[in-house]
Amino acid sequence: MRGKDDFLSLLRRALEEHSLIQRRLAIGVSGGADSTALLRGLVELAPPLELELVAIHVDHGLRGEQSRADAEWTEELCRRLDVPFECRRVDVGAWAEQHKVGLEEAARWVRYDLLEEVALSTGCSHLAVAQTADDQAETILHHILRGTGLSGLRGILP
Repeated sequence: MRGKDDFLSLLRRALEEHSLIQRRLAIGVSGGADSTALLRGLVELAPPLELELVAIHVDHGLRGEQSRADAEWTEELCRRLDVPFECRRVDVGAWAEQHKVGLEEAARWVRYDLLEEVALSTGCSHLAVAQTADDQAETILHHILRGTGLSGLRGILP
């Protein structure tokens, strides 16, 4: 991709291919570069595609004050972009201990559970999250290590 126009073109095509036009769409926004780019792209495409957007941020509370700062930064960005913002805070450490899993795995499970819960409670028909090639590879490895068989050889589905 060489620029903003290429990114917006690819994003628009993905939305059209998955019938996400004229929808209320939730966006998982961590405040990182990938999810911020997705949010900004969707904001730009929202008027012509008749999208209603809701941004959702999950504060895992794993980095103390930095976690709160990320949530505040993301909320301010959404305010400037005029996108409704929902934030959920969760004690991932306690969840990991209760379910006998590592922090990273717990954070992933809790994040997606909360994103889905908030998306549904705000009337969104779909959830958009920014995923990189590394995220895809990590998901496939995670599936294989869990013993999912051949179905685990696929990455994150659109």
